[in-house]
Amino acid sequence: MAWIILIILAAIPLTELFILIDVGQSIGGFTTILLCILSAAIGLQLVRLQGLQVFKNMQEATARGEPVGDNLIHGFFLMLAGVLLFIPGFLTDLIGGLFLIPPLRLFIAKAGLLGAIMKHSNARSTSGTIIIEGEYKDQTGWNTRSHDPDIIDITPDNDVSDSDKK
Repeated sequence: MAWIILIILAAIPLTELFILIDVGQSIGGFTTILLCILSAAIGLQLVRLQGLQVFKNMQEATARGEPVGDNLIHGFFLMLAGVLLFIPGFLTDLIGGLFLIPPLRLFIAKAGLLGAIMKHSNARSTSGTIIIEGEYKDQTGWNTRSHDPDIIDITPDNDVSDSDKK
C-alpha cells in the first residue's frame, strides 16, 4: 500500500508538469500561468460559495432535527476540491472542478467511499438504524460480546419530555 501512495504522490506532480509544459508550448508560458491562476481563483470562489450554502443547509437541518449526512459529504468533497484547486496545474483543477458538481459528489461518496466502507465492515443501515454484527475484542484481547447484533437507533426522538432530558 505504501508503494501505491508513493507512486501516486510522484505521478501527480510529474503529470502536472508535463501538461503545463505542453500547454505552455502551445499558448505561451505567461498565458499558461494566467490560466492556472484564473482557474484556481474561479474554482476557489465557487468552493467558498457552495461551502457557505452547505453550512447554511447543515444548520437548518440540525435545527429541524434532520440528519446532516449528505451535507457532511458535500462539505468533505468541497474541502477536497479547494485543496485540489489551490494546487497549481490543470489536472488537479479538473478533478477539483468535478468535485464542485453536487450530484457527482454524492454519487462518488455513495458508490465509492461509503460502498467500500459498508462492504468491508459488518455494519448495515435500515431506515435510520445502524446494525453492527460480529465479535469484538477489548484491549486485553478477550471477546466482549456475543453474535447478537447491537442496534443503534439514529433517528431523532421528538417525544422526549423535559424530565427525560435531565
